[in-house]
Amino acid sequence: MSESEFLGNVPSESSDDETGVGKIPAFDSSSTGIGSSSTGEIPDARLLELFSDEDIAAIESLPVGSALLFVVRGPDAGSRFLLSADTVTVGRSPKNDIFFDDVTVSRKHAKFVKSGSGYLIQDVGSLNGTYVGRERVDSHQLAPGDSLQIGKFRMIYQCRQG
Repeated sequence: MSESEFLGNVPSESSDDETGVGKIPAFDSSSTGIGSSSTGEIPDARLLELFSDEDIAAIESLPVGSALLFVVRGPDAGSRFLLSADTVTVGRSPKNDIFFDDVTVSRKHAKFVKSGSGYLIQDVGSLNGTYVGRERVDSHQLAPGDSLQIGKFRMIYQCRQG
């Protein structure tokens, strides 16, 4: 599989409810390293090591405009979340679309907002911040392979580009 094939397209999964967010069955999290570059970005070769064949198939079958978040470190390591709604909220409150039950996450921490064929992430006033790579961000357009951190939760973002 070429790098552009892997990074460019992803699987069709339906969401659990009308929120457009689905928790997809866990993947093999035996390799949860994040890469060692100073920016926190994961080298493309390392991306292939992070994901199982099932994960890669899920990424390749994503419909255009949706995305997957792979939790690679933290209390929910191994979880995958499908993003397909226009706005997806993340936080410690169970009222969020993505619920991270940990004190390092604010009740209303961040939101993913559909932008073009992908998503941007916006911090909504969290105490501990939202990070892309190793940089704290208020708002950031996400690209396939971006490393995100919300509290103790380290995630990898993948989307299918149109």
